[in-house]
Amino acid sequence: MNTTHTPVIEHLPSEMACASLGDLRLSKRLGLITEAAIRRPSVGFPRMMGSEAALEGLYRFMNNQRVTPEAILSPHMDGTRKRASENKLTYVVHDSTEFCYKREQPPEDMGYLRQGNRGFLGHFSLAIDPSRAGLPLGLVSMEITNRTGERKGKRPTREVLADPTRESLRWLRGVSASHEQLSSAGHIVHLMDREGDSYELFSHIVGLDDGFVIRIKSNRKILPDEDMGPTHLFDALDDFGVMMERDVRISARAMAKVPRKVRFHPPRATRLAHLEIRAGSVVVNVPRHTSKFGLPEEIRLNAVHVRELDPPDGEAAVDWKLLTTMDASSEEEVAAIVDAYRQRWIIEEYFKALKTGCAFLKRQFDSMPALLNSLAMLAPVAWRLLVLRDYGRSHPDLPATVVLTEVDIAVLSSIMKKPLEPNPTLEAVMWAIASLGGHLKRNGPPGWQTLARGLEDLELMKLGWLAARAGNICDLS
Repeated sequence: MNTTHTPVIEHLPSEMACASLGDLRLSKRLGLITEAAIRRPSVGFPRMMGSEAALEGLYRFMNNQRVTPEAILSPHMDGTRKRASENKLTYVVHDSTEFCYKREQPPEDMGYLRQGNRGFLGHFSLAIDPSRAGLPLGLVSMEITNRTGERKGKRPTREVLADPTRESLRWLRGVSASHEQLSSAGHIVHLMDREGDSYELFSHIVGLDDGFVIRIKSNRKILPDEDMGPTHLFDALDDFGVMMERDVRISARAMAKVPRKVRFHPPRATRLAHLEIRAGSVVVNVPRHTSKFGLPEEIRLNAVHVRELDPPDGEAAVDWKLLTTMDASSEEEVAAIVDAYRQRWIIEEYFKALKTGCAFLKRQFDSMPALLNSLAMLAPVAWRLLVLRDYGRSHPDLPATVVLTEVDIAVLSSIMKKPLEPNPTLEAVMWAIASLGGHLKRNGPPGWQTLARGLEDLELMKLGWLAARAGNICDLS
């Protein structure tokens, strides 16, 4: 088994300590805070920092006016770019998530979400490496929307599109930031769910010479062919010939906490779905309400329709309507489009790692700037958790050295009742770490909190191991 992979998460604390904060002491403090967060990602800040002095240092850091989320995240994003620099192809998954504070006392300057709860919206762009089976490489963009102004109410579409402050522009900004960050990473393909269904966004991505795979919700007008074929996209999808059929494992999905999302994301159990896939080329017309905003009159794209045949009783059928710039003339190319879109789920797991694995919603500060600084600090830590848990579950046979150092593996093997095999797999070390957190295999895959506790124990034991090594009490060689 090849064990020469460079661990993608080996140098996160030192990576974060490179932040340009105007004072080397602040940069060093960020590295120390990140290291503490890696050791204990799910506990409160007092336990995480371990002493009153370190805790005071954290609060001073987060409330320092020279510290911003952009500056904190900058070195991590530089690291993402380096990890992607040798890629011929990089996927970037974009999505938004709500940080809702229903019980905790929120900062006075925190805004409101649509449901009337206090909270804010975060828009994230996560780079992944398709050549390494979807390995998450790190964040390339994070944008926060804190709705503190008056609601604008229902407005005509033309008025909304002319508004430079509209929230939907975060999708274009996320694409632009990703394009700039990954300028040395080969071709970029942006992956989005139905909220990315925007002609303006299609045009923007094509103008950057990037690619995309976006799930659509609108039955868009298309240019009919010479034989006076369909004039709307959904009709064209029905007319396309079946390119292939395949079986795909569909992951389980819990009931959405926001009622308006249940319609589009109904709960489901995991199952093996038999899919029929149709594909063809279409020319999408500019929508009438956007025709006066300088957008191209038409864009030629490929359309793919993924539909489940014979879903279980009571379960909603898989039904993905995709628009893409990727080639779709062969069965292999169409399969690549479907596989690319399936990578979009990674960002949903990232949000779980941030909210549950790093317990972000339990963090308490008196101001939004301090709270957002803590979010920027925890965002790379959540990426680290994501790499270990989900990459280990989806690609169990890869060598553990993809995500862990030789020291991590040596320490882990030494403290297990049954030592790890030589050159262990990623799955083996994931289960071993989870067992440190109290997880039993018979209970199924480990959750975020269990894995976080296991990592906490491993990091503490590694400190003792390294201290003993420094004192020549043991030898890792």
